[in-house]
Amino acid sequence: MQRSIAASGAALMLQNGFALLKLKLPSQSEHCLFVLQLRRQTVGDLKTNILKEDANLQSVAFYMNDNQRIADSSPVSFLLRSNFKIRLNETTSQVNVEQNIEEKVKEKQFPELSLLLQTLEMHQSKQKIEEQEKRIVKRLSNLNERLLPLTEQVERMADKADRRTRAALWFGLCYLGAQGGILARLTWWEYSWDVMEPVTYFVTYMSVLLSYGYFLITRQPYEYTVVKDRMAATYLHRAVTSSQFDVRQYEELKEQAAILEQELYRLRQLKELNSQHANTP
Repeated sequence: MQRSIAASGAALMLQNGFALLKLKLPSQSEHCLFVLQLRRQTVGDLKTNILKEDANLQSVAFYMNDNQRIADSSPVSFLLRSNFKIRLNETTSQVNVEQNIEEKVKEKQFPELSLLLQTLEMHQSKQKIEEQEKRIVKRLSNLNERLLPLTEQVERMADKADRRTRAALWFGLCYLGAQGGILARLTWWEYSWDVMEPVTYFVTYMSVLLSYGYFLITRQPYEYTVVKDRMAATYLHRAVTSSQFDVRQYEELKEQAAILEQELYRLRQLKELNSQHANTP
């Protein structure tokens, strides 16, 4: 594989993964190839090699296209990044550089280095993820330690509110049963149906009136499940208020813990993906 980048007295070539500078020296009728050693050679080293090949050469210089001279201390890989000029004695030649030729040379010359760099980068990424995971686990553990007594206190208050709600519901059932028993006794033993019929009407009407009043006040339908949940919330609110429980601190800690758990889940997913990628042949 060989490609000439410029057809002139000087040309840059890519051959078998090596960058070659093709020059026609003043005292020679044929061209001479100089290998550009990207990792350890400077422009000054390349100039020295060119001068050694021709005794008639007095000076060699490299210039950018805007005629700025390239310093001898510059790495030779700098020449592969843009077009440049080379002056041999008094003769100047233009050298055109193919785009991305430096990457092509590195891929050919150092495939094992590229693989090593990828492995190193993956290892560093894995270490970074593990360090972040440890930090998050530690912070989450500290948050959970602070949340534990608060959570236990909330559970105790919730249990107490639930017991009071169930007690109130059973009391309501007992009240309705007692009311029905009293009305039955008054109807069949104490008085007659003709006397008690208006009473039962007003009792029913008062129940409907109370249900409608409940809807106006709470903006919720008078249903058993709705009433039960509202009673439980009311009892819990009273318990929180009476115990001076810091609701704001509890909510902030819960929110921070949720954020850390999401971040920990994301890191572990990323860690698993990296592990699968590393095991892929």
